[in-house]
Order: sequence, then C-alpha cells, then structure tokens
Amino acid sequence: MTVSPPVIGGRAASTSSARQPALRILACLVMAVIGTCAVIGWSSQRSLHRGNDVIPLYVAAQDVQSGRVADIYDPGAITTAEHRLAPDLVTEPLMYLNPPALALAAVPLTLVPATGAIWCWALVQALLLIAAVALILGRPARGQRATFAFAATWSLISLPVMLMLVLGQMDGICALALALAVRSWRADRAVVAATAIGVALALGKPQLFLPLVAFAVARDGWRAVRGLASGAGVIALIPLVVFGVGPYAGFLSAALRSATSPSSDTLVGLNGIVDLVTTSPALRVASSGTIAVLAVVAGGYLGRRRELPLLQCLICVAVLGILGSPHALPYDVSLLAPLIASAIASARTQAAWAVAWLAIGIAVTLDFLADIGVGPALHLTTGALSAIAAGLFVARGPREGLPDQRRGDLSPPGAEVLQLGAQPQQRRLVTLTSNGLHPNRQPLMP
Repeated sequence: MTVSPPVIGGRAASTSSARQPALRILACLVMAVIGTCAVIGWSSQRSLHRGNDVIPLYVAAQDVQSGRVADIYDPGAITTAEHRLAPDLVTEPLMYLNPPALALAAVPLTLVPATGAIWCWALVQALLLIAAVALILGRPARGQRATFAFAATWSLISLPVMLMLVLGQMDGICALALALAVRSWRADRAVVAATAIGVALALGKPQLFLPLVAFAVARDGWRAVRGLASGAGVIALIPLVVFGVGPYAGFLSAALRSATSPSSDTLVGLNGIVDLVTTSPALRVASSGTIAVLAVVAGGYLGRRRELPLLQCLICVAVLGILGSPHALPYDVSLLAPLIASAIASARTQAAWAVAWLAIGIAVTLDFLADIGVGPALHLTTGALSAIAAGLFVARGPREGLPDQRRGDLSPPGAEVLQLGAQPQQRRLVTLTSNGLHPNRQPLMP
C-alpha cells in the first residue's frame, strides 16, 4: 500500500501562487497610472521646454555643428540661443554641464527642430534603458519568465524613470554602460567592465561614476586601469583632436561654477543638506570635495570586499555616486533601474526591493514637486538613498544568489570547492568565479 505524504497548507500555497501574477499585474498597472499622472502634472506646471536638459544639449550640438565651440559653455551665448529656441524659458538658462564628447555625439539631433529633438532624445533614452535592463537580467531560466518580466516592468515604469524621460536626461546611456559592466564582471571580464565605465565617465556624467571607478580599480587592479584608460581615453580623445583643449577648460569651469553657486537643484546629493545651513561658496566647495572623496573611498573599500555579492556592492556604489555628486537632481536615481531589476528578480528579495523602489519613487516625486514650488523641500530622496546605502554597506550579503542562478558572487573568484554529484564518480573539483562554477581539468577521484 502506498502512503501519500501529508500536504500541509497545500490549498493556501496554491491560492497564494495563483494570486501572485494577478497582484503583480495590478501593481504594475497602478504604477503606470501614477507615473502617467505625474507626467501630466509636470506638463501642466511647465511647458515642454522648461527644465528640459535637451535644450542646452541641443544648443551645444548646434554650436559644434557651426564651429562655435567656444560658445558651448559660455553663459551669455547659451542664454541667447535658448531664448531663441524656446521663448518660454523666462528664468535663468539651463547650462550645458556634460563633457564635450556628448555635444559632438548629439549633432544628429540638430536635423530636427528643438521640440522634435526632445521627443527623439526621450525615445532613445527609453530604448537604451530597456536594453540595459534586458542585458543585466539575461535570459530567464525555465519557470522564471514571470518573475523577470515583473522585475523589468516594475523597474522601468517607475517614477524616477518617468521623471528622467520628461526632463530629457541621459541616464539611459549611463544605465546601459553600468549594465554592460555588471554583465562583464559576472563573466570575469574586468577589462571590458572597466572600459564600459570609462566610456560613461567621459561621455555622460563623470560625477556619478567616480565611486564606480574606485570600485573597479580596487577590485581588479591594473586590469581596471587599462580598461578605464581605453574607454575614457578614446571618447575624450576624439573632441580633443577635433576641438583642442578649449572645450575641456570650459567644461571644468562650468562644473566648478555649478558646484559653488547656491541653488535649490541639489536635492538628492548630500550637498543639498549642506545647502540648508550655508550659502558660502567656500563651504560649498569644501563640502562637495569632502563628500565626493568619501564616496570614492567607500567605493574603493567595497571593491576590495570580494566576499560580498557583486550586485549588493554595485547598488551601494551607484547610490554613493548619486549622494556624492555635487549636482544631482532626482532624475539621477533612474540610473539604479537596471540594478533594482536584477535585485527584484532574485526570489527572496523580490518583495523587499519592489517596495523599496516604490518608496524611492515617491520620495523622488515629492522632492521634485518641492523643486518646482509645490510643497516643502524635505530631502526625502537623500534620506531614502542614505538608508539603503548604509544598509548595504554594513550587510554581510543576501542569502540567495544572482537572478540568473549564478553563485559566483558568493565566494571570491579562484576559491576551489567540492561539487558533489549523485554518484561518487561524479564528484569534481571546481573553481568559483563571478561567472559561476568552472570545472578544473583534473577530476577529483573518489
């Protein structure tokens, strides 16, 4: 006679499993509605051109195309050009604060009017962000498609991403570089990972990637240095050969001017807290430098802690880059979307990271509303990101592996462990790398 094993809570477990997809779909729909309402609310507060960073990029690209390279970072020339393109820019102009390489790469935008360039840029960044999430998640294993789909959807339709698209940011480029770096690290391709970071450093927002540079160098040593030099060197060399050193001198001057001028725009970075107590340029410079150095040091420290999971360290380092940036608006938080998607796809942390990402989105929205004059400035995003960074910094690591079921991040690369099979002859000595288990050439005899 066959005795069936007892079933404990079978109906409850079955009901919970049946409800889970419906709850995921409902949560995504609610998030999509909230994001749409936020976009509509922003549009009703300001026109399409106001606060959109595509406008200064468009002006810089026009200057490059016409040979007026000296005007890229000139406040007077920028003011005249922006008011010509968008007369509704009645307040101070939006300065171009990205490296010269981005202005050179954005020259094709000048083929369409400024309004069309705004929509084209948003579409490009959205596609790049989708590609970044798809790259970092990889191909789902059997039975994980629903989880991966939820992780991708929840991270992409979030409020930080919506805000990034509305304001014409380039976080799609930065997120794709970060996702490529993560994918390369998991495959033990340190040079490729560092090259991706170097490209983003020279093309996008250098202030956000400085802790990642320290992380890569501390983790991989000279291999990271070679990758960073090749990636950043090639991107920086092109405008240097075409234009000379003038644009880079203007870029450094504009960045310093932005870091030392009192502004309510510094909402996410820790410098925003300093702004509450002082408007002294000297103190702002000192605080910006100190905070940036501390973020870089912390990134290097995490790079040396190879016993920690790679994903945990990278989320912490990316958050440190945002908090330590001297000019960080809430839209910079969208850089975390691929990393959050990877964390959500992990089975045991799915709910926690989904709720955390929702809380960050709400904090970002409230802080941005305060920036446009709706509500008080509470610096909620700074508090939320600081709590996440502190928790990840002191954590010993999650109990589960990576979303793609690779276990390489749980032990330092090079560690040899015994993998047991069902039979004694199936035992073999394997080497743990960040890409998973690789069998050694010599089998371990029983």
